[in-house]
Amino acid sequence: MNSINPGKWRAVLWMVLTVSVVVNVITGSLLGGYTAVSIVAGCVAVACIGGLIVSHVRGRKA
Repeated sequence: MNSINPGKWRAVLWMVLTVSVVVNVITGSLLGGYTAVSIVAGCVAVACIGGLIVSHVRGRKA
Protein backbone atom coordinates (compact mmCIF):
# COMPACT_ATOMS: atom_id res chain seq x y z
CA MET A 1 0.00 0.00 0.00
CA ASN A 2 2.85 2.40 0.71
CA SER A 3 4.35 1.98 -2.76
CA ILE A 4 1.21 3.35 -4.44
CA ASN A 5 0.70 7.10 -4.71
CA PRO A 6 -2.17 8.13 -2.36
CA GLY A 7 -4.00 9.79 -5.25
CA LYS A 8 -3.86 6.60 -7.31
CA TRP A 9 -4.93 4.56 -4.28
CA ARG A 10 -8.00 6.76 -3.81
CA ALA A 11 -8.82 6.50 -7.52
CA VAL A 12 -8.71 2.69 -7.32
CA LEU A 13 -10.91 2.73 -4.22
CA TRP A 14 -13.45 5.00 -5.96
CA MET A 15 -13.53 2.73 -9.04
CA VAL A 16 -14.00 -0.42 -6.95
CA LEU A 17 -16.67 1.34 -4.88
CA THR A 18 -18.55 2.38 -8.00
CA VAL A 19 -18.43 -1.10 -9.50
CA SER A 20 -19.50 -2.76 -6.25
CA VAL A 21 -22.44 -0.36 -5.85
CA VAL A 22 -23.57 -1.03 -9.42
CA VAL A 23 -23.28 -4.79 -8.88
CA ASN A 24 -25.17 -4.47 -5.61
CA VAL A 25 -28.00 -2.53 -7.26
CA ILE A 26 -28.24 -4.92 -10.21
CA THR A 27 -28.15 -8.11 -8.16
CA GLY A 28 -30.18 -6.80 -5.24
CA SER A 29 -33.08 -5.02 -6.81
CA LEU A 30 -33.17 -5.63 -10.54
CA LEU A 31 -32.42 -9.34 -10.71
CA GLY A 32 -33.71 -10.45 -7.34
CA GLY A 33 -32.49 -13.88 -6.14
CA TYR A 34 -28.74 -13.19 -6.03
CA THR A 35 -28.57 -12.36 -2.35
CA ALA A 36 -25.07 -13.76 -1.75
CA VAL A 37 -23.56 -11.69 -4.56
CA SER A 38 -25.37 -8.60 -3.31
CA ILE A 39 -24.06 -9.13 0.23
CA VAL A 40 -20.48 -9.56 -1.00
CA ALA A 41 -20.75 -6.44 -3.17
CA GLY A 42 -22.14 -4.54 -0.18
CA CYS A 43 -19.24 -5.66 2.01
CA VAL A 44 -16.75 -4.59 -0.67
CA ALA A 45 -18.48 -1.20 -0.85
CA VAL A 46 -18.27 -0.77 2.92
CA ALA A 47 -14.58 -1.72 2.86
CA CYS A 48 -13.92 0.83 0.11
CA ILE A 49 -15.72 3.54 2.06
CA GLY A 50 -13.61 2.69 5.10
CA GLY A 51 -10.45 2.86 2.99
CA LEU A 52 -11.45 6.23 1.59
CA ILE A 53 -12.10 7.56 5.09
CA VAL A 54 -8.72 6.31 6.32
CA SER A 55 -7.02 7.84 3.28
CA HIS A 56 -8.73 11.15 3.92
CA VAL A 57 -7.81 11.23 7.62
CA ARG A 58 -4.19 10.31 6.90
CA GLY A 59 -4.03 13.01 4.24
CA ARG A 60 -5.24 15.63 6.68
CA LYS A 61 -2.57 14.74 9.23
CA ALA A 62 0.28 14.90 6.74
